[in-house]
Amino acid sequence: MKKLLPFIFAVISISTVATPLTVDIVGNSPANYHCNDGTKIIATYYALSDKSLQFVKLNFDKMKVTLPAVISASGSRYSDGYKNEWWIKGNNATLNRDINNKDQRPVECRLVP
Repeated sequence: MKKLLPFIFAVISISTVATPLTVDIVGNSPANYHCNDGTKIIATYYALSDKSLQFVKLNFDKMKVTLPAVISASGSRYSDGYKNEWWIKGNNATLNRDINNKDQRPVECRLVP
């Protein structure tokens, strides 16, 4: 058994060495949206080069928010699951600044060409 232990340790050590994975962030040009409440939003969409994660950076009202993509039946939806949600479909978007507050209505926005 004593002769077998170094061999087992060597096999375990070799099998746990990870190959480094190179992943880049790919981004698009910023998109400008104007909302029906007067809010102006700059949205920049990003993805990892291996497509394992997509996210959006929103800049509005002197705030910067980064939201990961989440499952959506239609369009693209981004949410932190806590407060903010950004949902786009075509040239239209919806900003919800407090998804847990049922009294606050989402803001409708439109892409500015």
